[in-house]
Parts: sequence; C-alpha cells; structure tokens
Amino acid sequence: MNGKMKGILAAVYIILIALLLMTNCRGCNEEQTTEQPQPPYEEPTTPSEEEAEEIARNIGNDGEIKITMLWDFPGDVDLHVAQPNGNELYFQNMTDAATGGRLDVDNRRGGRGSAENIYWTNPMHGQYEVSVVMYRLDPLAWNGGPVTVVVKHNNQTETFRVRLNRLGQNEHVYTFNY
Repeated sequence: MNGKMKGILAAVYIILIALLLMTNCRGCNEEQTTEQPQPPYEEPTTPSEEEAEEIARNIGNDGEIKITMLWDFPGDVDLHVAQPNGNELYFQNMTDAATGGRLDVDNRRGGRGSAENIYWTNPMHGQYEVSVVMYRLDPLAWNGGPVTVVVKHNNQTETFRVRLNRLGQNEHVYTFNY
C-alpha cells in the first residue's frame, strides 16, 4: 500500500504541475505578439512637418501650449519641459497645479506611432525649455532613430527633429517664451 500511495501522490503532483503551467501560459502567444515588435525590424520613419503637425493635433489634450513628441522605434523616449516656475514636467512629475501643465500621454514601449504629450490650458508666462531623453533603448532598435517634436505656442506651430541613438542621451530641442 505504501508504494501504491506514492504512485498516486506522484501522479496527482504531475497533474497539478501541468494544470498550473497551462493556467499561467494562457494567452502567452498573444502577449508576445502585442508587446514585442515583430522581426524583421523596420527602419523608423520620419513624418513630414505637415504630417507631424496633423498627427500631433490628434494626440492627447490641447491647450494654449501643446508639446507632442513622436517616434517609431522600440524604446522609451521621454519628453521633458522645464517651466517658468522652475518645475520640470516629465514622467516622474506629470502635473503641476501651479502652472496647469500636464503630461497626459506617456508611451513607455515605443514602436510604430509612439507619442508623448504635455499641454497647458492657461499657462504661466515665461520661458519654457523642451528636451527629449532616451530612457530605455530596445535591443531591436540598437541604433535608435529620429524623434519629431511639435511645439504649439503663441498661435504658431513649429516642428523639430533630433536623432537619439544611445541610452541616457539628453537633447535640448527648443526654448521659447510665452
């Protein structure tokens, strides 16, 4: 009976492990296809100024000042804006009640159609400094790619381009007064 009991317990143990593995793996294939870029990796595209401005209009909320960053390669690029009061808006400081500034779109994966957006409906007067930072570079995009920044302020829209190609790279994009 002792040997029989060991056999039954071993069989139950194997069945439980199989059930656990099946439960944990439900949707594994779907997650892989939605979370990771599919090989072969395509070179990122750069929209024309007109295309970038149209895309930016449709990203996030709008205000008197709106700054939208666009990129098409896998990785986390961060938009940073230093405000007149000295506070910086970015992923670790997404809102500023004193200025009304808000980061409302924060893409952390990258890939086709990636964007970040910061806007102010009633902005503080003074100087704003826009920069972009390569926070995480996906191994599939080892050489980074182009980043387009569309800045709407003082009833005008301007488009800037920078190329990010290394982890930690911090590029000043534009300084303006409102």
